[in-house]
Amino acid sequence: DVTIVRLGDASIASPFTCRQTSIFPTTKIVQQGRCTLVTMMQIFKIQALSCLTLAYCLSALYLDGVKLGDQQLMLSGVFSAILFLLLSHAKPLDTLAPNRPPSTICCLYMTLTVAGQFGLHMNLLFSAIALARPHLKAAWVCSPESELSVSNKADGIPAPPCLGACSTVGCAGCVGGTCVSDRDPEADFSPNLLNSVVFLVTTSAQVATFAANYRGRPYMTPLLQNKYLLYTLLGALFAFGV
Repeated sequence: DVTIVRLGDASIASPFTCRQTSIFPTTKIVQQGRCTLVTMMQIFKIQALSCLTLAYCLSALYLDGVKLGDQQLMLSGVFSAILFLLLSHAKPLDTLAPNRPPSTICCLYMTLTVAGQFGLHMNLLFSAIALARPHLKAAWVCSPESELSVSNKADGIPAPPCLGACSTVGCAGCVGGTCVSDRDPEADFSPNLLNSVVFLVTTSAQVATFAANYRGRPYMTPLLQNKYLLYTLLGALFAFGV
């Protein structure tokens, strides 16, 4: 028997069905495709900036023997997931844009955008860390050979200067003949001014990254019409500002 494909029947070549007899749905397909392409490029760009910024923050904190807390990292991750979910709800415009969006992430536009924004974030983070670092107490590693080492560390008293061979390894001081260091990345999390400043600055930069990289016209609805994403960004700015 000959199978007759009637108007409106789905076929292998197309996962959708259109019952119109004109080519008007083709425009809708192109609009949806461009909106999806722009959304994916936004996600890749934001992810790249977030990874670069977080890598610098973790390296800077490690050098000072400080780390971010589990609650801070969990809050930042959940907040990012919510923003990505709201970002993916953007809809295409009713009119087809005359220009095509970039077809690949490996292009000059993406490279310059990520490099420029990361330079701004680096400048902001470097300035914030430099301003917060002088207000930290000395956090040197205690030596079990000194009875006063625990109380000295709690009071922020620096370790005595190194003498002899101990001074050649770049340590912060000697306690009871044992070389100690001002870096203790394996210690338990202890909130201080530096990790609080880094958390607030990185989260604020994350909000700015989503707002600045939202493409909007001419491929998708602008940010002012994406109410849920707009209100979430404004609420986050208000919360972190307070």
